Amino acid sequence: MDPTVTAAIIAAPVAVIAAGAAYAAGRLQARGTYRGAVDAVRREHQRNAYRALLTAAREFQNLTTEAWPPNYSQTTDSPAQARTLASRQVRLVPTKPITEAAVDIALEAPDAIAAAADDVSKAAGRVHAEAAVLDLRSARGRRTTSSVPGAEVSTALVNLDQAIRAFTLAARDHLNGPASN
Repeated sequence: MDPTVTAAIIAAPVAVIAAGAAYAAGRLQARGTYRGAVDAVRREHQRNAYRALLTAAREFQNLTTEAWPPNYSQTTDSPAQARTLASRQVRLVPTKPITEAAVDIALEAPDAIAAAADDVSKAAGRVHAEAAVLDLRSARGRRTTSSVPGAEVSTALVNLDQAIRAFTLAARDHLNGPASN
Protein backbone atom coordinates (compact mmCIF):
# COMPACT_ATOMS: atom_id res chain seq x y z
CA MET A 1 0.00 0.00 0.00
CA ASP A 2 1.13 3.47 -0.79
CA PRO A 3 2.65 5.26 2.23
CA THR A 4 0.52 8.33 1.54
CA VAL A 5 -2.70 6.30 1.73
CA THR A 6 -1.49 4.59 4.90
CA ALA A 7 -0.70 7.96 6.47
CA ALA A 8 -4.16 9.26 5.51
CA ILE A 9 -5.89 6.18 6.93
CA ILE A 10 -4.03 6.54 10.22
CA ALA A 11 -4.37 10.33 10.43
CA ALA A 12 -8.13 10.48 9.75
CA PRO A 13 -9.24 8.72 12.96
CA VAL A 14 -6.65 10.62 14.98
CA ALA A 15 -7.98 13.90 13.54
CA VAL A 16 -11.56 12.89 14.39
CA ILE A 17 -10.55 11.96 17.94
CA ALA A 18 -8.59 15.20 18.31
CA ALA A 19 -11.52 17.24 16.99
CA GLY A 20 -13.89 15.49 19.40
CA ALA A 21 -11.54 16.17 22.31
CA ALA A 22 -11.18 19.83 21.29
CA TYR A 23 -14.97 20.15 21.04
CA ALA A 24 -15.47 18.60 24.47
CA ALA A 25 -12.80 20.83 26.00
CA GLY A 26 -14.41 23.88 24.41
CA ARG A 27 -17.80 22.95 25.84
CA LEU A 28 -16.33 22.47 29.32
CA GLN A 29 -14.56 25.79 29.12
CA ALA A 30 -17.73 27.53 27.94
CA ARG A 31 -19.74 25.91 30.73
CA GLY A 32 -17.12 27.01 33.27
CA THR A 33 -17.17 30.54 31.93
CA TYR A 34 -20.97 30.63 32.09
CA ARG A 35 -21.08 29.21 35.59
CA GLY A 36 -18.39 31.63 36.71
CA ALA A 37 -20.49 34.55 35.54
CA VAL A 38 -23.62 33.12 37.16
CA ASP A 39 -21.74 32.54 40.42
CA ALA A 40 -20.42 36.10 40.35
CA VAL A 41 -23.93 37.49 39.91
CA ARG A 42 -25.25 35.19 42.66
CA ARG A 43 -22.49 36.30 45.03
CA GLU A 44 -23.26 39.95 44.27
CA HIS A 45 -26.94 39.38 45.06
CA GLN A 46 -26.02 37.63 48.30
CA ARG A 47 -23.68 40.44 49.30
CA ASN A 48 -26.39 43.03 48.58
CA ALA A 49 -28.94 41.05 50.60
CA TYR A 50 -26.51 40.70 53.52
CA ARG A 51 -25.74 44.41 53.36
CA ALA A 52 -29.45 45.28 53.35
CA LEU A 53 -30.07 43.19 56.47
CA LEU A 54 -27.07 44.60 58.33
CA THR A 55 -28.01 48.15 57.38
CA ALA A 56 -31.63 47.68 58.49
CA ALA A 57 -30.62 45.89 61.70
CA ARG A 58 -28.04 48.51 62.67
CA GLU A 59 -30.48 51.31 61.92
CA PHE A 60 -33.12 49.57 64.04
CA GLN A 61 -30.56 49.09 66.80
CA ASN A 62 -29.48 52.75 66.70
CA LEU A 63 -33.05 54.05 66.73
CA THR A 64 -34.12 51.76 69.56
CA THR A 65 -31.05 52.73 71.56
CA GLU A 66 -31.99 56.38 71.11
CA ALA A 67 -35.53 55.59 72.27
CA TRP A 68 -34.27 53.22 74.94
CA PRO A 69 -30.95 54.43 76.38
CA PRO A 70 -28.62 51.62 77.55
CA ASN A 71 -28.62 52.92 81.12
CA TYR A 72 -32.42 53.18 81.27
CA SER A 73 -32.93 50.23 83.61
CA GLN A 74 -30.50 51.74 86.12
CA THR A 75 -31.81 55.31 85.98
CA THR A 76 -35.55 54.96 86.43
CA ASP A 77 -38.19 52.84 88.03
CA SER A 78 -41.06 55.12 87.04
CA PRO A 79 -43.81 53.23 85.20
CA ALA A 80 -44.85 56.46 83.47
CA GLN A 81 -41.36 56.99 82.09
CA ALA A 82 -41.13 53.31 81.12
CA ARG A 83 -44.44 53.61 79.25
CA THR A 84 -43.32 56.76 77.44
CA LEU A 85 -40.03 55.20 76.33
CA ALA A 86 -41.66 51.95 75.25
CA SER A 87 -44.43 53.72 73.35
CA ARG A 88 -41.97 55.89 71.49
CA GLN A 89 -39.83 52.87 70.61
CA VAL A 90 -42.81 50.85 69.39
CA ARG A 91 -44.22 53.71 67.30
CA LEU A 92 -41.04 55.00 65.73
CA VAL A 93 -38.90 51.97 64.95
CA PRO A 94 -40.34 49.54 62.39
CA THR A 95 -39.08 45.97 62.03
CA LYS A 96 -40.38 45.56 58.47
CA PRO A 97 -37.06 46.42 56.72
CA ILE A 98 -35.31 43.73 58.78
CA THR A 99 -38.00 41.16 58.03
CA GLU A 100 -37.91 41.91 54.30
CA ALA A 101 -34.12 41.67 54.17
CA ALA A 102 -34.21 38.36 56.09
CA VAL A 103 -36.72 36.99 53.56
CA ASP A 104 -34.40 37.97 50.70
CA ILE A 105 -31.54 36.17 52.42
CA ALA A 106 -33.70 33.09 52.94
CA LEU A 107 -34.07 32.97 49.14
CA GLU A 108 -30.43 33.73 48.26
CA ALA A 109 -28.23 32.25 50.98
CA PRO A 110 -27.22 28.85 52.33
CA ASP A 111 -29.28 27.48 55.22
CA ALA A 112 -26.83 28.53 57.97
CA ILE A 113 -26.81 32.14 56.78
CA ALA A 114 -30.59 32.17 56.36
CA ALA A 115 -30.97 30.88 59.93
CA ALA A 116 -28.66 33.61 61.27
CA ALA A 117 -30.67 36.24 59.35
CA ASP A 118 -33.88 34.81 60.79
CA ASP A 119 -32.35 35.08 64.28
CA VAL A 120 -31.72 38.79 63.68
CA SER A 121 -35.29 39.28 62.51
CA LYS A 122 -36.68 37.40 65.51
CA ALA A 123 -34.45 39.35 67.91
CA ALA A 124 -35.71 42.66 66.48
CA GLY A 125 -39.27 41.39 66.79
CA ARG A 126 -38.56 40.46 70.39
CA VAL A 127 -37.41 44.02 71.14
CA HIS A 128 -40.69 45.27 69.71
CA ALA A 129 -42.73 42.67 71.59
CA GLU A 130 -41.08 43.40 74.95
CA ALA A 131 -41.57 47.14 74.51
CA ALA A 132 -45.22 46.61 73.55
CA VAL A 133 -45.80 44.38 76.62
CA LEU A 134 -44.18 46.99 78.85
CA ASP A 135 -46.28 49.71 77.23
CA LEU A 136 -49.47 47.71 77.75
CA ARG A 137 -48.64 46.81 81.36
CA SER A 138 -47.67 50.40 82.15
CA ALA A 139 -50.88 51.75 80.59
CA ARG A 140 -52.89 49.36 82.77
CA GLY A 141 -50.83 50.15 85.86
CA ARG A 142 -49.46 46.62 86.14
CA ARG A 143 -45.93 45.69 87.17
CA THR A 144 -43.57 44.00 84.78
CA THR A 145 -42.26 40.49 85.33
CA SER A 146 -38.87 41.85 86.45
CA SER A 147 -38.20 44.06 89.44
CA VAL A 148 -36.79 46.78 87.16
CA PRO A 149 -39.23 48.14 84.56
CA GLY A 150 -37.73 47.85 81.12
CA ALA A 151 -35.18 45.14 81.96
CA GLU A 152 -36.82 42.80 79.44
CA VAL A 153 -36.40 45.38 76.67
CA SER A 154 -32.78 45.96 77.63
CA THR A 155 -32.16 42.20 77.56
CA ALA A 156 -33.86 41.95 74.15
CA LEU A 157 -31.57 44.72 72.85
CA VAL A 158 -28.50 42.81 74.07
CA ASN A 159 -29.81 39.66 72.34
CA LEU A 160 -30.35 41.66 69.14
CA ASP A 161 -26.76 42.88 69.23
CA GLN A 162 -25.53 39.30 69.68
CA ALA A 163 -27.66 38.09 66.76
CA ILE A 164 -26.33 40.88 64.52
CA ARG A 165 -22.75 40.00 65.43
CA ALA A 166 -23.35 36.28 64.77
CA PHE A 167 -24.94 37.04 61.39
CA THR A 168 -22.09 39.36 60.44
CA LEU A 169 -19.49 36.68 61.16
CA ALA A 170 -21.45 33.98 59.32
CA ALA A 171 -22.02 36.22 56.27
CA ARG A 172 -18.39 37.31 56.20
CA ASP A 173 -17.20 33.69 56.39
CA HIS A 174 -19.58 32.71 53.60
CA LEU A 175 -18.52 35.51 51.27
CA ASN A 176 -14.80 35.52 52.01
CA GLY A 177 -14.10 32.07 53.40
CA PRO A 178 -13.48 31.35 57.09
CA ALA A 179 -11.27 33.89 58.79
CA SER A 180 -7.82 32.60 59.56
CA ASN A 181 -6.64 33.12 63.11
